[in-house]
Amino acid sequence: MWFDQREQKVRQVDDLPNLWKALDQVFVAVEPLEACIDKMDWEHMGQHFEQYCDARAQFLGYLNQLPWWPQLNDTERLVALMLMRFRSTSDIAEAAELAPGYVNNVRSTLREKLGLAVNVDLSEHLMHEASTLVLRIAPTLERSGAGSTELEALRKEVKRVQSQRNMTEANQAKMLGMLVKLRQQLPDVNAMSGSLNWTALQAFGFTSTERQIAELLVRGYSNGSIAEILGCSMSRVYQCRGSIRTKLNISRVASLAEHLRSLVGTSDSKR
Repeated sequence: MWFDQREQKVRQVDDLPNLWKALDQVFVAVEPLEACIDKMDWEHMGQHFEQYCDARAQFLGYLNQLPWWPQLNDTERLVALMLMRFRSTSDIAEAAELAPGYVNNVRSTLREKLGLAVNVDLSEHLMHEASTLVLRIAPTLERSGAGSTELEALRKEVKRVQSQRNMTEANQAKMLGMLVKLRQQLPDVNAMSGSLNWTALQAFGFTSTERQIAELLVRGYSNGSIAEILGCSMSRVYQCRGSIRTKLNISRVASLAEHLRSLVGTSDSKR
């Protein structure tokens, strides 16, 4: 695959940072933050949150070296990042809380700004543009950009917990839910930090909610925890689990979580 070949060539030059190494660091930085939230460790949470913000800002700053990225507004950037995950219009609309028609308008605007013909696959073009970008100049850290609403909401929640010097289960569920949304807004070029490779699994046609539930299941969260994190009912979680089983052609007897873990080659669990 062209992406794998390109990635191998880039990784041979250790002194040149590249976009996907920067993206790796975002997923690396989110693990201790998520662990702090999971353990209700409010004392160290602020430090790990800032490290996560720095890694995320560096990745978004690298994107500014794409000639067309600075021309995009925040919504166009968010849709572009989701398109790099090969997500459909309906998935993007659901995850970003936008109307499907509006998402299609944004897609058309992206094509216009990038000068693409209608027969060119937009997701593949965006991935190709980003993966061929070798970064030779350190980026300027940038706090703005895609996902800023969720990031600022998480920042406020972290500060609230720190000021209270205590974390409740409600705080925990709220922050974990925000992290799920922030994960969904970044490209997922391979299985990272226990996440599923949605590029390879796009043929199964999972909805945005099913993707979120699958990713939480593969990280070992219980049905109750998933319902709290996503702010939905238990019946909704069971309904989506059944739909995931149907799409993957898994019997009711087989463990869904174990099957999902086998897809990413991990046995880690959290709850």
